[in-house]
Amino acid sequence: MNLYWRLIAWGSSTLLIFIVHFWLGRKRRNLDLQLTEFIILALGIGSIVSSWSVVHQVLTSKCVVELMDFDIITLVLGAASVTWVSIREIYNLFK
Repeated sequence: MNLYWRLIAWGSSTLLIFIVHFWLGRKRRNLDLQLTEFIILALGIGSIVSSWSVVHQVLTSKCVVELMDFDIITLVLGAASVTWVSIREIYNLFK
């Protein structure tokens, strides 16, 4: 996955979740989105996209497999943990 597609995935995901947040906030009469909340949202989605891009590179590149050998498991677990923390922080925005 090249940089162009990662940026499109990051931007469209951020915009989609921002629209969902605005739509749910309108139902609850809570339309206020602070700058810090938007930064948490954008960075969380960016970290999800980049961590799974790393996983994609690990699983498809023979050079990385030869270079890292058993450390690939640690890299995939790190990407999963970054995804988990980011999803949890994004979920906390909707509470």
